Amino acid sequence: MLNPNNSPIRIQFGVRGWAAIVAAVIVLGAVTVLAVGFLVFLLPVLILAPVLYWFMPKPKRMPKPQPMNSEIPRPINDADIIEGDFTEVRTTAVERPSESSSGESES
Repeated sequence: MLNPNNSPIRIQFGVRGWAAIVAAVIVLGAVTVLAVGFLVFLLPVLILAPVLYWFMPKPKRMPKPQPMNSEIPRPINDADIIEGDFTEVRTTAVERPSESSSGESES
């Protein structure tokens, strides 16, 4: 719809108007280039990286160390109980270094 010549609304572009349009087109072009670059280069890398990582050779696991004897170790709760009568061989008190360094004497 055309504006008649006697219309009060007049759209006129000056230098500032054209500069604003050029700036908007430049920003829109930069965003478009970044979006296309993301889709063309970065998105395939992000898709292929996990797939390539999945197919990479895995490091070999170290085997568990075996006990020195070839027997299978017994569980801890299977303890040997030694029963019997015991006699005390040493009748004198053994002096410990921590007791002698304190300076107290036993009576």
